Amino acid sequence: MTNRKMKMTRLASLVIAIAATQFMCLPAAAQVSQEVLDSISTPNQVETSIGTLKFLDGAPYPETADKIYDYLDTMRGVDAFLKGMPGASLQGLIHGAHSQGATEAHQVIYFDKLMDSQSLYLTGNTSTMYVLPNLDLKRDGPTVMEAPAGMLGAFNDAWFR
Repeated sequence: MTNRKMKMTRLASLVIAIAATQFMCLPAAAQVSQEVLDSISTPNQVETSIGTLKFLDGAPYPETADKIYDYLDTMRGVDAFLKGMPGASLQGLIHGAHSQGATEAHQVIYFDKLMDSQSLYLTGNTSTMYVLPNLDLKRDGPTVMEAPAGMLGAFNDAWFR
């Protein structure tokens, strides 16, 4: 290839590269309606049950982030309390049964009538007849329970599962 042809080839390559670069750098022109943009954009201010949350371009202001983290801490505390209630309730049931002398697997507390609103149970209700055995499988090992025919009910662990 001659020197002149090589120069022309390089010049043509350079012109094509510059043209392609200019074409690729054109601004994007997406066809998105204002309704869609509004539906996915974070507003600058949101009124919530924990107060006004403020944002700049979708990012929370520092005081908004602090407020949200404080709220999350509170909710985690509430969640821990609620998840601990069944265990606390069962501990109270066991203590109550023991205080009445029911300490062995064959000693069972049963109600002869429905509870009323004066009963001191965390999770009890007034429409259930309760039979409360206190099983200690660690102490007694595998245990067989026999319920009278026609009796409805459930066996629950300490978390009422």
